[in-house]
Amino acid sequence: MDHANTAMLADRVEEAALNAWPAPGNVFHDGWLLRFAYGFTRRANSVNVLRAGRPPAGHRALAAKVAFCERVYAAASLPCVFRVTSLAAEPGLDAWLDRCGYRAIDETLVMLAPAAPLAVAAVPSACDRGNWLQAYQQLAAAPDVVTRLHALILGGIRLPVLHGAWPADGEPRSAVAAVGLAVHDDDVVGLFDVVTAPAHRRRGYARALVSGLIGWGARAGARHAYLQVVGNNAAAIALYESLGFRRLYSYWYRARQ
Repeated sequence: MDHANTAMLADRVEEAALNAWPAPGNVFHDGWLLRFAYGFTRRANSVNVLRAGRPPAGHRALAAKVAFCERVYAAASLPCVFRVTSLAAEPGLDAWLDRCGYRAIDETLVMLAPAAPLAVAAVPSACDRGNWLQAYQQLAAAPDVVTRLHALILGGIRLPVLHGAWPADGEPRSAVAAVGLAVHDDDVVGLFDVVTAPAHRRRGYARALVSGLIGWGARAGARHAYLQVVGNNAAAIALYESLGFRRLYSYWYRARQ
């Protein structure tokens, strides 16, 4: 894949991921998007750089914009966190944040795969959002307050969503082995919140679930599938690579600890 095509796909995935994981509150500031979701997930509570700011550029401009973000997040009683990508939409930002004491944490890979090969995969059982959240909460051992905020994010998605669940073989019909979300956005489908019950790991459930979620998106017209995975999750990365996913770009967060 040539550099120009890679950059175009990366921009497309950034746009789709913002649509697929909407924050209830947003502030735009000179090419930066400040997102607010009452502290639930860094993705929805961080500064995202959409484009470089207007001239003049340089350290003075970066200092002023960072200070603006710090004031706005402080007013919301949230830590100021920056999401920085390897796409470097705002040159010099990562180095500037490092000098200002913002530590890099949680490097994440954004991976892309062709969707068409999985168009024949079996689609997982579709749940309504409430039942899916209940299953996710059980599998991920999420506390009630987190589940309520999770519901707020999911309720804001305005694109087609498949709340997928994969049943556990040989158990009652209500037993779920794995759950995950797929969000279809025109030519791409994104995968989110894939989790497998500890007792059912390494038995092929995650592979079947992910394949089915992508297949659902492919049949709806998606040409590419994307997902985000923490860079040190070797087992998940190996699974995704075996399904055709390859690294497209990466991102990390800058936060004061």
